[in-house]
Amino acid sequence: MKIRPKQIMMLTFAAGIVLIAAFIWKKYSINIQSNLFGVVSLQKHREKTNGRSSPNEVNSTTDIALSTKKPNNPPPQINSLPESERTSSADELNVSNLKLPEFLTDKALMRRVSKARAREIWLAQDKIISAWPAYSDTREQLQKELQKELDPNNASEQEFLDAALNFRQKFWQTGGESSSESYTYAYKSRLLLELAHNKYPENLTITDELVETIQATYPATMFDPKTGKRTRNEEMTKNLLELRSSQFKQIKREIDLDGRTPAWQDFVRAADLVVLSSIYDKDSALAIVDWLKTESGRGGWSAYNEALDDVRQIINRGSRVNFNIYAATKQTRDETFRYGRRFPSFRGPDPEKRGVIPWSQGLNTTDAYSSGISKVITSGTE
Repeated sequence: MKIRPKQIMMLTFAAGIVLIAAFIWKKYSINIQSNLFGVVSLQKHREKTNGRSSPNEVNSTTDIALSTKKPNNPPPQINSLPESERTSSADELNVSNLKLPEFLTDKALMRRVSKARAREIWLAQDKIISAWPAYSDTREQLQKELQKELDPNNASEQEFLDAALNFRQKFWQTGGESSSESYTYAYKSRLLLELAHNKYPENLTITDELVETIQATYPATMFDPKTGKRTRNEEMTKNLLELRSSQFKQIKREIDLDGRTPAWQDFVRAADLVVLSSIYDKDSALAIVDWLKTESGRGGWSAYNEALDDVRQIINRGSRVNFNIYAATKQTRDETFRYGRRFPSFRGPDPEKRGVIPWSQGLNTTDAYSSGISKVITSGTE
């Protein structure tokens, strides 16, 4: 059969697409968990041998399957066309019935592009954050400066909160984690909240704001600017684990002994603790999931029960987990990545402007899982 120039051009074009897609596949094949609110979590790269975790893995998340659960796809194969679909004409190459492999479809390519963009944003953030002085190195000096504005010894709970939230707002207004100078405001906010927490340890709201401020300053995982490898911020995660564990004990005591009714914010606090405990203590994580299921009716978070069932299954498989309880309905894709790599409670700057709401809001408990979660939590491990 004589091959004409038109056929050569079409074949060359198709080969070019395959090479470009393969390049994107290889270069940007990092695993992330992305959702509307911006909990974008890096998944672990798993060892092929015996299915064990690599010693270098950190902050793994096995994504929760939602309305559809897809098995891991094998490497894409490009198969020959069936005889019936091959062209019998020497004048024209028929490609209308050619089924492209999954990694060449528009949806898959867009997913790879998104992962590349996420990595670009995270690397830029981490380069800036890594250049900040450590919080511990600035604490003493900041405390001297704060004494001119607020007397910690005589400040009330509300005065601590007002001053700390004002500094955190300035942190975001001056660029947040994308600015080389903004850290001072976040550090002042954290210091005030730590002092307030020490003075009023059972004020759950103060502790909540301390957790938010710590997360605002540092993602849970970061890329080393020299090696490009991803590492977990152990100091930060263990600090949050201690704060949330203390809160959970207090919550259970107030509910079990004092008769307090569970509230939405109790779910938020415990959700963080599930994720944190899945890193260090699987049995504790499972016990908290059971508590959340038991109290869901009284607490008003029954819409999340199927998601919690998936969390339980993932932890039982020996995997770490991350999941989302909020959705940001008005933020850009870049904001989704920028405010990612945090724990479920994180809401970020200007939550009203970005439309941050519980993803179950506006959905009844019967259709929330099938209609709502799939837009908030992605599924699948690669």
